[in-house]
Amino acid sequence: MKHNILHTVCDFFRDYTNTPEELLNLTQILFLWLKWTDEKVLDEEEYYIGKEGVSERFHDFIQHMNNLCNVQTYNHKLQLNDETLNSLIVKIRNSLEKGLISYGDVAEIAYDMSLQEQKADTKIPKELVQLGCDLLNGEIGEVYCPL
Repeated sequence: MKHNILHTVCDFFRDYTNTPEELLNLTQILFLWLKWTDEKVLDEEEYYIGKEGVSERFHDFIQHMNNLCNVQTYNHKLQLNDETLNSLIVKIRNSLEKGLISYGDVAEIAYDMSLQEQKADTKIPKELVQLGCDLLNGEIGEVYCPL
């Protein structure tokens, strides 16, 4: 079930990018945006507040993450429909509330997916690791990679 939820979010972004790395980045950024909204970590104008202007707020958060990570995690302006994006977010939040998936699950599944996409290449971009660590809610502070 957890994998299905994450794959659904990735599928949502397939219309906007073809690269697996960008799909995972956008998916994790969306979950991180919701997590940081719930934790009141962001400035008030950056929070998810519902359907009104949701695509613009999400785009602003992507730019915030680009600046924070000092890398372009996604280079294009998403032309998302507010109603469609909000519908996805409502489903995600319901899944989180019901315990069908957790933010930690998102990080673990995204890591597994990135390994599959790299076809056994173990080099994971540090930005992806940072997004994963942020989703784990401080349960870990470092990631050991022997290669």
